Amino acid sequence: MESGKIGIFFIVSISIFFRFIFPDNLGDNMDSIQENIFEQTFSLSLIKEQLKPLIYHQNKTVRSYQQFFRLYYFIRLLKYTTQSQLRSLSFSGVSKVATKDILDELVNIRHISAIEKDRKIYIANETTEKILKAVSFNQDNYFKVFTPLPKGTDTANETKNSEVFIQSLKLPNYYFLLFPDFTYIRPDALLVLKEGKKYKLKFLEIETEQSNWEQRLDKMRNNYLKLKTDMAVFEYWKKMARFLLLPEPNIFDFKFSVLIIGSINKNWGKGFEFRERLY
Repeated sequence: MESGKIGIFFIVSISIFFRFIFPDNLGDNMDSIQENIFEQTFSLSLIKEQLKPLIYHQNKTVRSYQQFFRLYYFIRLLKYTTQSQLRSLSFSGVSKVATKDILDELVNIRHISAIEKDRKIYIANETTEKILKAVSFNQDNYFKVFTPLPKGTDTANETKNSEVFIQSLKLPNYYFLLFPDFTYIRPDALLVLKEGKKYKLKFLEIETEQSNWEQRLDKMRNNYLKLKTDMAVFEYWKKMARFLLLPEPNIFDFKFSVLIIGSINKNWGKGFEFRERLY
C-alpha cells in the first residue's frame, strides 16, 4: 500500500474511533451517561463522600450526615416543598441544612431535585430514595407506604398543601401522613393520629375558593359518603396498618373522619368538620 493511502486509512480509522468514543451528541447524552455511572457505583460511602464538603468547614464539623438524611426523609414525605417550608420543620439542625445554598448544592450533586417555577420547589428523586433505603431511615416498611415520586404538575396547589402537612407533623399525637387514591376520590392526605394503642384516621381536604366550588364540594361529600361503605378503604388501611406496625383494624370498629380546611363552613353531619386552619 502506498504511503499516502496508509496515511488516509490511518486518519479515517482514528476519526471513526473518536466518533465511537466521543459521539457528536456527547453533550446531549452526558446526563444519561453520568446517571448510568452513578447507578453502577452507588454506595453509602460515595454519598457520604459527596456530603463531606458540606459537613466539614475549616476542619470543624458544622453539620451531620443524620441531619441531611432527615432532611431527605421529609422532602420525600411531603412531596413538594419550598426552602422556607423546609426551614420551618422541627428537627435538630434543620436551619443548617435547609439554607438556599445548601439545598441548591444538594440539587447539583443530585441527591434531590428542584422544579423551577416562580420559586424553587424541592422534590425527592430516585437518588433520594436510594439514600434513605441505604440508611434504613425510620423503618423499611415506610417505603411501602410512600406515593410514587413527584412528577411536578400543579406545584402551586401542592406547596399550599405542604403548609398544612407541616403543621400536622407538629401535632403531639402525629404518627404518619399517607396519600391514598381510591379512584373516584383522592384525598389530599390521610393523617394518622396515635394515642397509646389507639389511633384515629382523619382525611384532609385543603380547599381554595374557585368558580365551581359548590359543585366540587357536593361531589366531594357524596364521594366520602360512598367511601364510608366501600370495603376498599378498610382493605387499604389494613395493609397500611401492617406496614406502619399498628394493630390490625377490626372491621366492626373501623371508622374515619374528614377535615376540610379552608374559608368555608358547612354542616355535613357526623364525620365531617370544617376549619380555616388545622389548629
